[in-house]
Amino acid sequence: EKSGELHKKYSTYIKEREDLCISAINALRQIEAKEAIPAIGQLLTDKSKRISQISFDTFYELANKGAMPEVTVLLMDDDAGIRLLALGILIKFNAIESTPQIMELLKDNNNNVRIRAMEALAKFGAKDAIPQVMKSLNDDDARIRYHVVDTLGKLDAKEAIPNILKLLNSDKDWGVRDCTVKALDKLDAKEGVRDILILQEYGHGRNITLNVIRKFCNKDNIPELIKFLRDDNWQVRIFALDALASLGVKNAIPEIMKLLNENHLNVKLAAVEALGKLDAKESIGKLVTINSVGFNSA
Repeated sequence: EKSGELHKKYSTYIKEREDLCISAINALRQIEAKEAIPAIGQLLTDKSKRISQISFDTFYELANKGAMPEVTVLLMDDDAGIRLLALGILIKFNAIESTPQIMELLKDNNNNVRIRAMEALAKFGAKDAIPQVMKSLNDDDARIRYHVVDTLGKLDAKEAIPNILKLLNSDKDWGVRDCTVKALDKLDAKEGVRDILILQEYGHGRNITLNVIRKFCNKDNIPELIKFLRDDNWQVRIFALDALASLGVKNAIPEIMKLLNENHLNVKLAAVEALGKLDAKESIGKLVTINSVGFNSA
């Protein structure tokens, strides 16, 4: 019986607390008390759903009226949930002026906060953050590495290309490796094409490599494409054959004819097709030999 009475009194107290707190929040909203945002922010994770909801609505409304400095203060809150909510508001309202404080969150002890901070910096185009972001390229958490690479691509961090290439070749997480392809595409990193082609050979990132490959297939890269004809990797040799034929590079015909002696059948087939597309009359003798005695004797 006493327990029931205590429970009733406690429930009444909670209800009274909620009503008082909600009334106070509503009053602060009405008078547009931007300076109250840090205090309201503390209630965003309140156990009472009524309080947390009205706090969020008020928090958002006041933020919408230009209270970004007050929201920025919450980036230093002890509660990671509140730091995340503050980041979300700052991103929503494109609060570029909060960039220095957001950069500090790249060292946060909560990985979700670090990821959200990188998303904010990428949206704000915060190139000053590039050196700090690069420090996490070898983080133990694959999610962090993924977002680091993604952020560097969005920030046009060409200085990070060598480091991104290392991840393309060595990272154990294929999600990270696929992200490196996207980043290298954004960065127009020609030096990554060969490694991207090999990545494609093993069936990973096949769709996202197409744009990189198409962009590389232009006349400015003909010398590199001809070098690819001698590459150790058969997939790279086939790529070069297809590209040179599509570009109509007749001065590559002598090098292409050498591939008729290839041991790899797919490469030999690609070489024959390339010579046909290039109208390589000087290869007629070789092609007749293939026709007469078969590929193995070309």
